[in-house]
Amino acid sequence: MSTSPTSSANWSAACATPASTTPSPSPCRIPTRRRRTACDPFSSASPIAPGARWSSAPGPGAGGACRPGGRGRRTLRSGGGRSRTNRRAWGEAGAGTRAGVPRRFGRSSATSLGAPASYLTVGASLDVTRTTDTTIANPTGRERDLATLTTLGAFAWDASDSPLDPKRGWRLEARGEPTLTVGDSKLGYFRTSVQGTAYLPMGAEAQTVLAGRVRVGSILGGAVSAIPAARRFYAGGGGSVRGYAYQAIGPRLADNTPQGGASLLETSFEVRHKINQQWGAVAFVDAGAVSPYRTPSAGDFSVGAGFGVRYDLGLGPIRADIAFPLDKRQGDPAFQIYISIGQSF
Repeated sequence: MSTSPTSSANWSAACATPASTTPSPSPCRIPTRRRRTACDPFSSASPIAPGARWSSAPGPGAGGACRPGGRGRRTLRSGGGRSRTNRRAWGEAGAGTRAGVPRRFGRSSATSLGAPASYLTVGASLDVTRTTDTTIANPTGRERDLATLTTLGAFAWDASDSPLDPKRGWRLEARGEPTLTVGDSKLGYFRTSVQGTAYLPMGAEAQTVLAGRVRVGSILGGAVSAIPAARRFYAGGGGSVRGYAYQAIGPRLADNTPQGGASLLETSFEVRHKINQQWGAVAFVDAGAVSPYRTPSAGDFSVGAGFGVRYDLGLGPIRADIAFPLDKRQGDPAFQIYISIGQSF
């Protein structure tokens, strides 16, 4: 039983408290002043903050990004504070400050016609943390005091017709994060990722939609053991590869503690069919790989498959999925159940 922080709240089979760390959609029209909100590019919902995620466009792991209110408008968003995050693979506690400037170009919304909307974000963050992780060399835990300076450049294109229930179009997001860590260890590296999704309607009324997703990521410039565990790549869970526990895919210690990696490849394919005005059904296959090397190999992949139902609320569907791991390892559950708002990607 596990929970998975994804773009929308996911529950385990027991439907425990949602553990989402990604901001939900909001108007995001914030004046230029210091204010910590879920829309800050480097708030606790940032990938630069420990164990969390921020995205400049909606998609897997992005439950609706903060967007400037008018075309070409630039808005400074800044924040800071203390944080404490505990995962099975690592723990991190400390304080940080961050600032970023998102800017939108193109059409005013995901449902308006015309050229794709695009979003550019630049920013920087400084975090001072005490990080604990376990490695093969230190199975009982390694503790390091670190200061991490990260800069962010991200660009996203959104040509889909809906943020929660897309039926046609595509989305693409690319981001790069040059990072310098000093303290008990010193390391400079570059973390980058690209994600694309596409939606193909079948028939005039789009009762059946074929949907696909691909995400690739790589960390250049450092060995996995030197990179803080909170900043490695992980896979598994509701916004990643369904059927597996959160962060469960990839290298593990003897006690099944996930290690994360320096490279990532994820793919998803769904067939979405609308049964009537309110109800729909979905069948899906997800696959993902995490590797300590620059690129994953074929042996690193884990595949999950399943099906689900959708109930349309008008603004978007409620989804309930059950998924099964097809490459089950010791410690993996027999299945996972996910309940959330909006399509999985």
